[in-house]
Amino acid sequence: MLVKKRLSTLLSSPSILSVVGVYRCFRCRANQEILQFRDGRTTFFLLPSDIILFQSWGDYVRIITVQDILTIKTTLKELECFLPQQAFIRIHRSCIIQMDQVRSIDAQHVKLKNGEQLAIGKNYKNRLFDRLGIQSSLNS
Repeated sequence: MLVKKRLSTLLSSPSILSVVGVYRCFRCRANQEILQFRDGRTTFFLLPSDIILFQSWGDYVRIITVQDILTIKTTLKELECFLPQQAFIRIHRSCIIQMDQVRSIDAQHVKLKNGEQLAIGKNYKNRLFDRLGIQSSLNS
Protein backbone atom coordinates (compact mmCIF):
# COMPACT_ATOMS: atom_id res chain seq x y z
CA MET A 1 0.00 0.00 0.00
CA LEU A 2 2.81 2.40 0.92
CA VAL A 3 4.58 1.65 -2.38
CA LYS A 4 1.41 2.48 -4.33
CA LYS A 5 1.09 5.75 -2.41
CA ARG A 6 4.73 6.61 -3.11
CA LEU A 7 4.36 5.71 -6.78
CA SER A 8 1.18 7.77 -7.17
CA THR A 9 2.95 10.73 -5.55
CA LEU A 10 5.82 10.28 -7.97
CA LEU A 11 3.58 10.07 -11.01
CA SER A 12 1.68 13.20 -10.00
CA SER A 13 4.85 15.24 -9.59
CA PRO A 14 6.15 16.63 -12.90
CA SER A 15 9.45 17.74 -11.37
CA ILE A 16 10.27 14.19 -10.31
CA LEU A 17 9.15 12.73 -13.61
CA SER A 18 11.46 15.06 -15.48
CA VAL A 19 14.35 14.13 -13.21
CA VAL A 20 14.03 10.44 -12.43
CA GLY A 21 11.62 9.28 -15.10
CA VAL A 22 10.05 6.28 -13.42
CA TYR A 23 10.73 4.67 -10.08
CA ARG A 24 9.03 1.46 -9.16
CA CYS A 25 9.36 -1.11 -6.47
CA PHE A 26 7.82 -4.47 -7.21
CA ARG A 27 8.18 -8.09 -6.17
CA CYS A 28 9.67 -10.80 -8.35
CA ARG A 29 8.98 -14.56 -8.24
CA ALA A 30 11.12 -15.08 -5.14
CA ASN A 31 9.04 -12.42 -3.37
CA GLN A 32 11.99 -10.01 -3.33
CA GLU A 33 11.61 -6.33 -3.97
CA ILE A 34 13.14 -5.04 -7.18
CA LEU A 35 13.91 -1.36 -7.61
CA GLN A 36 13.50 0.12 -11.05
CA PHE A 37 15.14 3.40 -12.02
CA ARG A 38 14.87 5.07 -15.38
CA ASP A 39 17.16 7.84 -16.47
CA GLY A 40 16.62 8.97 -20.02
CA ARG A 41 16.47 5.88 -22.22
CA THR A 42 18.18 3.57 -19.73
CA THR A 43 16.28 1.51 -17.16
CA PHE A 44 18.08 -0.10 -14.23
CA PHE A 45 16.66 -3.04 -12.24
CA LEU A 46 18.31 -3.60 -8.86
CA LEU A 47 17.70 -5.76 -5.83
CA PRO A 48 17.98 -3.70 -2.63
CA SER A 49 20.50 -6.24 -1.34
CA ASP A 50 22.81 -5.47 -4.29
CA ILE A 51 22.93 -1.76 -3.43
CA ILE A 52 25.69 -0.63 -1.08
CA LEU A 53 24.88 3.08 -0.96
CA PHE A 54 23.48 6.11 -2.73
CA GLN A 55 25.82 9.08 -2.88
CA SER A 56 25.01 12.65 -3.86
CA TRP A 57 27.13 13.76 -6.77
CA GLY A 58 26.14 17.31 -7.76
CA ASP A 59 22.81 17.20 -9.60
CA TYR A 60 23.10 13.43 -9.81
CA VAL A 61 23.04 10.43 -7.49
CA ARG A 62 25.58 7.67 -7.78
CA ILE A 63 24.19 4.23 -7.01
CA ILE A 64 27.07 2.11 -5.79
CA THR A 65 26.24 -1.57 -6.09
CA VAL A 66 28.18 -4.76 -5.46
CA GLN A 67 29.05 -4.96 -9.17
CA ASP A 68 28.80 -1.48 -10.64
CA ILE A 69 28.41 2.26 -10.16
CA LEU A 70 25.34 3.77 -11.81
CA THR A 71 24.41 7.43 -12.10
CA ILE A 72 20.91 8.88 -12.29
CA LYS A 73 19.74 12.48 -12.43
CA THR A 74 17.86 13.07 -9.19
CA THR A 75 18.46 14.21 -5.63
CA LEU A 76 18.82 12.13 -2.49
CA LYS A 77 15.81 13.89 -1.00
CA GLU A 78 13.57 12.77 -3.87
CA LEU A 79 15.05 9.28 -3.91
CA GLU A 80 14.78 8.81 -0.14
CA CYS A 81 10.99 9.11 -0.31
CA PHE A 82 10.69 6.07 -2.57
CA LEU A 83 13.24 3.65 -1.14
CA PRO A 84 12.08 0.81 1.12
CA GLN A 85 12.55 2.32 4.57
CA GLN A 86 13.33 -1.00 6.21
CA ALA A 87 16.35 -1.49 3.91
CA PHE A 88 17.88 2.01 3.65
CA ILE A 89 18.70 4.91 5.94
CA ARG A 90 20.15 8.33 5.39
CA ILE A 91 23.31 8.91 7.45
CA HIS A 92 24.49 12.21 5.98
CA ARG A 93 23.13 14.91 3.70
CA SER A 94 25.13 13.30 0.89
CA CYS A 95 24.64 9.59 1.64
CA ILE A 96 21.99 6.88 2.04
CA ILE A 97 23.21 3.43 2.98
CA GLN A 98 21.78 -0.06 2.78
CA MET A 99 21.33 -1.26 6.37
CA ASP A 100 22.67 -4.78 5.72
CA GLN A 101 25.97 -3.30 4.50
CA VAL A 102 26.93 -1.92 7.94
CA ARG A 103 29.94 -3.69 9.45
CA SER A 104 30.63 -1.39 12.41
CA ILE A 105 29.70 1.99 13.81
CA ASP A 106 31.18 4.51 16.23
CA ALA A 107 30.05 7.97 17.34
CA GLN A 108 31.27 9.63 14.13
CA HIS A 109 31.50 6.99 11.37
CA VAL A 110 29.88 3.98 9.78
CA LYS A 111 32.15 1.33 8.31
CA LEU A 112 30.62 -0.73 5.53
CA LYS A 113 31.34 -4.36 4.64
CA ASN A 114 33.29 -3.22 1.58
CA GLY A 115 35.71 -1.34 3.89
CA GLU A 116 34.43 2.14 3.08
CA GLN A 117 34.16 4.48 6.06
CA LEU A 118 31.47 7.18 5.94
CA ALA A 119 30.84 10.15 8.21
CA ILE A 120 27.58 10.31 10.16
CA GLY A 121 25.90 13.71 9.88
CA LYS A 122 24.84 15.24 13.19
CA ASN A 123 21.26 15.73 11.91
CA TYR A 124 20.98 12.00 11.06
CA LYS A 125 22.83 10.48 14.01
CA ASN A 126 19.92 9.98 16.45
CA ARG A 127 17.70 8.31 13.87
CA LEU A 128 20.53 5.99 12.78
CA PHE A 129 21.39 5.00 16.35
CA ASP A 130 17.71 4.44 17.21
CA ARG A 131 17.27 2.29 14.14
CA LEU A 132 20.28 0.16 15.03
CA GLY A 133 19.25 -0.05 18.69
CA ILE A 134 22.49 1.50 19.91
CA GLN A 135 22.65 2.84 23.46
CA SER A 136 22.84 6.58 24.00
CA SER A 137 26.28 6.21 25.68
CA LEU A 138 27.81 5.86 22.21
CA ASN A 139 25.55 8.62 20.95
CA SER A 140 27.72 11.56 22.06
